[in-house]
Order: sequence, then structure tokens, then C-alpha cells
Amino acid sequence: MSKMNSIALKKYTLKNDRPFIMASWQTLLTNSDHSYFQSLEWMHAWLTHLPEHQDLDFWLMTNHNEPLAGLVIGTCSRKFLGVKPLVRAVVQGVGLEEFDLITPEYTGLVYNDLEQVDFALWSDTLLNHYHEVLLPYTSPVQSVRWINQKQAHCLYHEATYYADLNAFKDGESSFWQSISKNTKKQLKASLNAYEKMGSLKIEAAKDKTQAKEFLHELGKLSSLKWDSTNKKGAFDQQQFIVFHQNLIDKSFNNGHLQLLKVTAAEHVIGYLYNFIYQGSVYFYQCGFVYLEQNKFRPGLVCHYLCMQLNASKGALNYDFLAGDNRYKQSFATKQENMPTLLLQRNNWYLKLEKTLILYLKRLKKFQFKR
Repeated sequence: MSKMNSIALKKYTLKNDRPFIMASWQTLLTNSDHSYFQSLEWMHAWLTHLPEHQDLDFWLMTNHNEPLAGLVIGTCSRKFLGVKPLVRAVVQGVGLEEFDLITPEYTGLVYNDLEQVDFALWSDTLLNHYHEVLLPYTSPVQSVRWINQKQAHCLYHEATYYADLNAFKDGESSFWQSISKNTKKQLKASLNAYEKMGSLKIEAAKDKTQAKEFLHELGKLSSLKWDSTNKKGAFDQQQFIVFHQNLIDKSFNNGHLQLLKVTAAEHVIGYLYNFIYQGSVYFYQCGFVYLEQNKFRPGLVCHYLCMQLNASKGALNYDFLAGDNRYKQSFATKQENMPTLLLQRNNWYLKLEKTLILYLKRLKKFQFKR
């Protein structure tokens, strides 16, 4: 156990301490500013989905023996230059693509009081146990504290966009004023084009069976989009599909999962998969039907109708999550960066590795410019 004054940090394992871990997690969630991806619902689904042999570490920071902050970590091994084995810890992950592809965002600590959390103690203690710690899609609130640690650096970051759903109140006048002239023109033209096919309708899945049907159709459209880029998408991974089918089975009736179908008469425009949690709508996955004419913009129309629907139900914030798609920028009223961070020991071979990676990146950039 590592200690500093009244603060202590101790490791538990899922295999031996699962009831204690889940009870501590629930206690910490009470005051923690967290997303759906750290909710008990998501965590239960994730832990159940992992392979039976997969253990996890749970680190608990206490202050005067009272829970202060917690972190769930999976471990995997990798090799330095293909030779020396290194232990990598992954926050809310296990280092296996087929299981990490569910891509939780806003990862990091759950906590009672963020101002009391000693991030230097976290960093030092974790790096005494692991060679490196990966923090993917770190919560913007926490990332500024992690990045200040001397062992931390940012691997990359992605923009994340939000739309204020209060703009849909009072006849939507605030919404139309909040978007650019170009977006307004494109959205109105696209709405008119689809309405010529028939009445626009947005339908939410009413039960688990329909939710799975919507997820299946969304997956087919998503895969078509990825196929056009000669890349594999999330729905090409069976473990990803199984996870969300199980999540629907266990959690759909709790009201946090929203699967939507948008149509113009008999024509399908697209599907959306969202999480509804604590006043926010988290846009997670989509599948759109693309038509040749440029006036048909399924992303704009589906998200507009979705925001309209959820605003009417009392939601306050529409979170597009990480990614730089054009329709996200078009509707956003706020933007932040969501970084993926890496904590590493100050070892000579890790320093050498970082230097080689940086050199190769610069060499590639130089060759590209030539």
C-alpha cells in the first residue's frame, strides 16, 4: 500500500474482491461527474462480457479510510522492439481489440471529490506496478490533471462536440439561430427533399426485440459505409455485436438505451443508437442510407430529429462523443478535446522507443512533403 498523509492507495482484484469493488464503485458514483460509460449498468455489462480467464485490477484511493477515487484496469503484455516483455495497463480495457472495440469514452477515475485526488500519487503508484498505463478517451475534466504528471504524454486527441438542447425550446428559434447559414440552408433543403418522399417519422424501439432489429439494420448500413473505405468497422467484429445484444437484453428496460429509426414514408433514412443518462444523450453509433443527390443529407436530418425528440423529453445536452464528422461540427454549440494519454516509466528502453517512434514519424512526414 502507498500512503501520503491520510491518503492511501490499494489494489484489489476482480477475481477475489468483486462484491467489494462493485460496492465501492457505486459509492464513488454518487458524487462523481461521470458518463454512461462508467455507470453500473455499463460496467456490469462489460465485466460479464470479458473472457472468464480475464482478471482486472481495481485501485482504490481512500482518505481517512473513506473512498475517495477508484480506477479499473486490465493488463496485457507487449514487447519492446519485439524482445523485452512489458506490462501495459489499460484503463477500462484489457488490451484486446475484439473486447476493447466497444470503446468507452470519458474513461478515468470515479471519485467523491476530484480536488482532493492526488494524481502524482496515482501516477507513481501505478508505474511501480506496470511499465505503462494507457488512458484511452480520457475525460476532459481529468485529462488536464493526468497530463501534468511528469510521466505522462498525449498519444493523440480527438475533438468531441456537444449541442445544447435548450435551443429547441420556445419554438426552436434559438436552435436555428445557433447554426450557421450554410448548415441552415443544407438542413432545410434536405428536410424538404425527404418530405417529398413522404412524411418524416422518427421511431424509438419499443422493446428488446425491436431494439435488436434496429441494431442489426444499423450494423448493416454501418458496415456498408466502412466497406466503401476498404476498412473494417465495429460491426465487423462479432464480440462488439454480442456485447450490445447482451446490453439490450439486460438493460433496455432501464430506459438508458435508445435505438431510433428515421424514415420518409417507406424510405429508410437511417438509424441511431444513443445512451440516455443523467440529462445527456450520448450518440454512440449510426447507420445511414446515402443517396446520390447531394441534397439528401441523412446525418443532418437524423440528428436534427433526434435532438428535437430528446429535447421534448427533457434532455439537456446532446453529446456527439469523439470524432470529427461534419454533421457534428454543424450542430455543435461547444467543443472540447478528448485525449488518449500514456503514463510510462522513466526507463532507458522506453525513452529509446519514444525517440525511434518520433524519428520515424518525422521521416515519414518529410518523405510525404517531398
